[in-house]
Amino acid sequence: MSILEGRYMIELGMSNFGHTIDDGLVEALCADPHAYAQYSGWEFCAYVCVEPDADRFTCEVWRYGKLVETVEADALDEIMRFVSGKYGEK
Repeated sequence: MSILEGRYMIELGMSNFGHTIDDGLVEALCADPHAYAQYSGWEFCAYVCVEPDADRFTCEVWRYGKLVETVEADALDEIMRFVSGKYGEK
């Protein structure tokens, strides 16, 4: 089951272009367990949310319309380092 099911996308997000995480994204995801954000990259499209039971961030990485990996970490910058290192630094 995808993390997107039963959730809605918020306007804030992350981007591999310049390695940016929008101000307020952490707080917005932590405040609403039904929210997720897009994380854009050159060779992937990913989605991040907070799993309330795990109290961690979860990221689904998609390439060419297929889910290729789900990553969990304590912080969004940890997810960004791992995903950009594995799926492209562009």
